[in-house]
Order: sequence, then C-alpha cells, then structure tokens
Amino acid sequence: MEIKKHAEGAYMPTAIPDWILHSDTYSPSADKEAFLRKTIAAISRTITFFGPSRYQVQKRHRGNITADLLLLFVSVLLIVSAHSVVFPLLILAIELVYLAALDGKQIRGIIKPAVIAFCFSCVLVFPSLFLGNNRWMELPFKIFITVLGVSYVSRITPLYEISRALRAVHIPCIFILVWDMTIKYIILLGHTILHLLISLRLRSVGKNDHKYQSMAAIMGTTFLKSQEYAKDTYHAMVCRCFTGTYEAAVRQADWSTYIMYGIAAVLLIGCYLFLEGYIG
Repeated sequence: MEIKKHAEGAYMPTAIPDWILHSDTYSPSADKEAFLRKTIAAISRTITFFGPSRYQVQKRHRGNITADLLLLFVSVLLIVSAHSVVFPLLILAIELVYLAALDGKQIRGIIKPAVIAFCFSCVLVFPSLFLGNNRWMELPFKIFITVLGVSYVSRITPLYEISRALRAVHIPCIFILVWDMTIKYIILLGHTILHLLISLRLRSVGKNDHKYQSMAAIMGTTFLKSQEYAKDTYHAMVCRCFTGTYEAAVRQADWSTYIMYGIAAVLLIGCYLFLEGYIG
C-alpha cells in the first residue's frame, strides 16, 4: 500500500490499483508451425546445396574438370549402349571405390538422387514385366549407375568450375549464361525468402489464423526483390562491358593429367569391347 502526503501535511493511505495486483504472465496459445519449419528447412538445404559449403570434398579433387566431364560422358554412352550388365557392374564398382573415400553425409547426398531416379524408373518399367519382359530391371539399373556418377561429379565440382569446363568443350555461351544466372538467383532469392520466413516465425506470437496472407506477402516481396536483383545485375553487366561471351580460361597444359585421363578412357573402351564380346 502506498502512503501519499496530504496537501495539509497529513499522510493518507492510497489504494493500489487492481491492475498492479494481477500477474503479467502471458501464455500464448499453441499454434502449428510444421509447415513453416519444413519450408525453412527445405530452403536452407537448397541454399546449402548450391552454396560454397557444399564443396567440402573439392580439396581432395586434383583432376581436370573438363577431362572429368568428357570421361563421364564417355562412361554414360558406354553404359547406355551395353547389352549386358557386366560392364555397368564394372562402372558401379569403380564408383563405389570413389564413394568409399567420402564420409556418410556426403555419400547420402550423392546416393539419394540415384535412388530416387531408380525407384521412379522402376515404376515406369514395371508394367512391361506382364508383357513378358524378363530384363525389365536392366534399364533402372543403368539409370541408377548413370545418375550416381553424375551426382558424384556434381558434388565434388564447384559450379564455377563446371561453367569453365562447359565453355572449354565449346558449349554455347547463352547456355552458360542461363546456368550462371539460375544458380545466382537460386541463392539470392533463397536467402531472401529464408530471412522473411524467419522474421514471420519470430513475430508470430500465439495462434495466427492468417498465415496464408503472410505467405502471399512474402511471395510478393520476393518478386519485387527479384526485379531489383535483375536491374542490379543488368547495370553491373553494363559497367563491366559484358557482352555475353564467356572465355575459356587458358592454363598451362599438364600433359601427365591428360595422359592419365586418356589411358582411363582407353581402358574403359577396351573393357567395354571385351565384355560385350566385340574383341577377344
């Protein structure tokens, strides 16, 4: 109870307001945030996949990126044209040897797209079993090996190195430009959406029945930011006199590396011809 001094000098007791006596503890009602959490996690995984942190294994890679892509292209052609499963099994054994040098998280990231492609192709090919096709598993098996090899190369290779390698094998510049811009805006817009979603989650206290309106506002804000990014990119290209032409980086030729890749390609082709019965 507060004691207040009266105007004439006497002290008179003053009643305490009721609102002071009540507890200020606020317990907001529980709300479901599963969709918001899953969306944030999915966007974070996408940014991590395309961002620099995905190349933890690239320091172990000392080969030539262009030669890697060419060797991968040759391997895919040989796998697709193989009539038996012996040569694809040989390629699978080689891929497993490379995977054995990685940790569990990296192996899961490489195998996951291959397993998804395998299961999807099995669903498509399975009806042919009822038509008397006893080799219906051959196509999904080849798809699994092919996607596994592509996933491994893409996992250990930085995206800017892939762009450089594509130009070295004379891929059109417009394709490389679309590739670079796509990767850039996936990362930029991904960060924008991620920050907006985190802000929405932090500011949502209690039960929020207007989440869909907030999501529409987030998408609208992201669209406006994409326009700003596009203008900034255009002005940056103008300032740097970019004409849309990508020049392949000229490096001193390491003949030992090229010889090693050449021997590997010859061995692959020789094993293919021998296992398929063309020679021997």
